[in-house]
Amino acid sequence: MVTIYKLLEVREDASKEEIEKSYQKLILEYQINPSLTEEENHENEMILSKLKMAYEILMNDQKRKKYDNDLAKKRAEKLIENVVVGLKEDRHIPIQEEDNFNEQDMINKEPKEEAILTEKEKIETRKAAQREFNQNLKKAIQIEEEYNQAYNKAYNDYLKKISRSQGASILGIIKNTIITLLVIIIVCFIAWNIPPIKNILSNIYEDNFIIKSLVDIFIMLLKSITSIFK
Repeated sequence: MVTIYKLLEVREDASKEEIEKSYQKLILEYQINPSLTEEENHENEMILSKLKMAYEILMNDQKRKKYDNDLAKKRAEKLIENVVVGLKEDRHIPIQEEDNFNEQDMINKEPKEEAILTEKEKIETRKAAQREFNQNLKKAIQIEEEYNQAYNKAYNDYLKKISRSQGASILGIIKNTIITLLVIIIVCFIAWNIPPIKNILSNIYEDNFIIKSLVDIFIMLLKSITSIFK
């Protein structure tokens, strides 16, 4: 199985420093060279692209961890597949007759080498596959838990942010309402002290029942509010 570790020519437990050193060496090896043909340079360019992708994965802890988990899973599946193949090869399978069967052709055919596992090898292979499967399952559960924790943290941070913005919005509405009321009170006070406007407002107040009721309610509320601060 070709892995990005083999592509970068490093061990699977290589440190970031070792990966960096090997990556820089390979970049120099596959860089565009005027002495090469256009086809060769194109192939080198494709290799450089793969090297860059492999480098970015291995230099990122989360991406490398996910890649290692996927690689371990694939190896476990391959190991289990080999066990199944070994079991099938160990069984006696009768030769089916073909339409154009030729005895001489069968004699001329070289016998195939069959890889038959011993019972002990089968048991050891199954155990190894089970161990690797359990390790991959444990890693997958751990990754899922880490993802859930990160998701819950991000969701809680989002709720806190929304709560703060809503609180600020309510305070802004209250502040604007108070300012508006103060402006109305000041304007009404100034207008009331101008005789012509006072006469007009008085006539409107006396003649319109709805306006009179609203003004009386407003005056009552204003008196109630001022009485609190006395």
